[in-house]
Amino acid sequence: ARQEELVGQAARLAQAEATFATSALAVTSLQAALRRVRAEIMDPYQQVQMRTRQLAALHGTVLLLRAALQRLKLAAKLRTALAEPALASSPLDLAKAARLVADVEAVEGETNLRGLDAIESDGDFLKTARQQILGHAEELLRKGMEALSQAEVASALQIFFNLGDLHGAVAGLIERQAADAEAALAAAVDARKLHSAAGGLLSGAAGRSAAVPAAKRQELLWEKIGEALAAMSTAAMAAWHLQRVLAKKRDPLTHVLFLDELAKGAPMADGTTANGGAAVLPIDSMWERLAQSAGEVL
Repeated sequence: ARQEELVGQAARLAQAEATFATSALAVTSLQAALRRVRAEIMDPYQQVQMRTRQLAALHGTVLLLRAALQRLKLAAKLRTALAEPALASSPLDLAKAARLVADVEAVEGETNLRGLDAIESDGDFLKTARQQILGHAEELLRKGMEALSQAEVASALQIFFNLGDLHGAVAGLIERQAADAEAALAAAVDARKLHSAAGGLLSGAAGRSAAVPAAKRQELLWEKIGEALAAMSTAAMAAWHLQRVLAKKRDPLTHVLFLDELAKGAPMADGTTANGGAAVLPIDSMWERLAQSAGEVL
């Protein structure tokens, strides 16, 4: 009775084995097909990747060459501009040269040109050119402030603006004017200097000394105070004149008002601005310095 059942189970087992063998063959065929498809796909994919890398390298090389050529052309123009005999006496030419220096620095900031001999050979020349232009601009600014000439001060500020150093130039000028006024104020109330100016101790024939008369000391005191007040007035006038020019002068290319540019605050290394972008006007800065100095010495 069990024999037929066993024969049936054996037949079903043989059928399952045949089905399994057929499935295994189909899986093997499918795996082979997948390998062929992968090989057919991967080869073009790898080719595309390689070509993409080559194209990226070629694009980077083109950008590098373009930046290098632009940098060399700007340096050549700068050399020609600095070779002009009348450069120092021409504020317009100085402003153009300053713009060229700024353009060269902008190109170097946007693209890494380090390692190129043609570029690095101009490094010392650019530093010297910048210092030369700054020297002419500072001299022009000094003359303009002494004569209270709006035209000369505006021309000097344009040069500093083109060099990207407008904040530094204004701050340096305010610092120098304030320092002179502070020194005059400190000297006015310095008892030792007053005593020395009045003649010090008058030596007698027998080595005895007599003190300087009080009237003489008082006269010298008021004289020194007058000089200090004159120095403070000069410093305040310089700040007022500087701010007046800043409030009128605009960059001819961007039409930015210099006073607005100054109000943004000096750019910092982290991309922020000094004083949080708050406006620090020359008159305000000068008044704060002089008031603080007067409070300390009086």
